[in-house]
Amino acid sequence: MKNLILDGMEMDNFYDIPINEIEVDDINVRKHNREDRIDELARSINRHGLMQPILLFGNAGKPPYKIIVGQRRLLAHQKLSKETIKATFSGEIEPIEATLLSLAENMQRVDLNHADKADHITILYNHYGKDEHQVAEALGLSVRTIRDYVKIGEQATDKAKELLKSEKVSKADVKRAIDAAQGDEEKADILLEEIGKLSKYDKSRAVEYGKENPEATAEKIIEVGQKPKVQETIFLKLPKRITKAIRKASKKLYIDIEDLALKALEEWLERNDFIS
Repeated sequence: MKNLILDGMEMDNFYDIPINEIEVDDINVRKHNREDRIDELARSINRHGLMQPILLFGNAGKPPYKIIVGQRRLLAHQKLSKETIKATFSGEIEPIEATLLSLAENMQRVDLNHADKADHITILYNHYGKDEHQVAEALGLSVRTIRDYVKIGEQATDKAKELLKSEKVSKADVKRAIDAAQGDEEKADILLEEIGKLSKYDKSRAVEYGKENPEATAEKIIEVGQKPKVQETIFLKLPKRITKAIRKASKKLYIDIEDLALKALEEWLERNDFIS
């Protein structure tokens, strides 16, 4: 999908566009932290020039223009009191395709917060008929990553998203709180306040207990998570191709290697009726 959109654009045609003819629109996915490190970017542009033109919606000669990609570059130009900025145009594409382009570009940036990503990935997910594979292919992400963001986009409360935007909680902990709360938003918010204080293994126990006991209170879930659990350590010598595959999957799915290996082993044992 993404390649088809790009192929329809005249990306080699650049224009000097008056900055006062450009406006930020909902098609740009960056809603927060827009001005982070703008001074640094402005200094770079002032010294080296604009290395990559911004992308505007529609065609040249029909202002006002809506920005798809390059919002921070535009802000840096405004800070430098420049009157024009070099831009290229998307041509006539659907607004949802413009959102896809903006999201695809911003997903590669570490400073786009997870809440914005979750909200816009969820928009694309619904647009494509809840086809997570199509969204994953369009954005170049794993299906697991799409699922995680959609879960946050659809189930996280406004309070949880605000904490995520301000980086007071992690994306993983928001997902853990949702999983443990089993649809109870109030419980999820209470869990989110406490789950970040637990160790990785305590968090796993808390989530597991919450899933198995949907009637349990948030306090009980945290209490169980904090209790030591009898575990046995088994060391395995794995072929190089297996360890390489595990590391590759861990990196692609953003899952800890130990958690990934345990989950794969557990699923195999369940599938072959060794775990009832």
